[in-house]
Amino acid sequence: QEIERIRRALSVADVLDRFIEDHAKLKLAPKTWAEYERIVEKILKPQIGGTSISDLEPKAVAEMYHGMRETPTQAALAVRVLSSAMSWAEEFGLRSPGTNPARIRLKGTRRRTRLFSDGEVSRLLKTIDALETGGGLTATVALGLRLLFATGCRAGEICGLQWSNVDTHERLLR
Repeated sequence: QEIERIRRALSVADVLDRFIEDHAKLKLAPKTWAEYERIVEKILKPQIGGTSISDLEPKAVAEMYHGMRETPTQAALAVRVLSSAMSWAEEFGLRSPGTNPARIRLKGTRRRTRLFSDGEVSRLLKTIDALETGGGLTATVALGLRLLFATGCRAGEICGLQWSNVDTHERLLR
């Protein structure tokens, strides 16, 4: 009965705040938890934050999701963040086990993949060369940009690259 009283007193906003502080900031990469926090503050708390954690039902989550059809990618991300927070809440006894209200059917978000054409890559590499020659880019930045195009690595992977990651014998970046 004491646990149920505590659950009734906690709002979704309270649980989301605890989730960000006690889980996301401790367990997730800085960019990831910052995005979670943005979603919580801009979408989840304004829309469902006032609801008691024990009263949040899938219907309310589905209504929030469908109400955001103008921004389907943000809507899906909001539901995924909420689902993660509700699973965390279950683990810590803030919701009954197996009651995650964010386990709703999401419309498939369309992944967009666009590769640069050969002509675009050629123009970009020529521009990098010109900027480096003209002093608009340092040699290090120019090399980093070339590595991005040559390897397909993420920008953060190239920026964090160290000599210990370079295998000159196998001609690989690890």
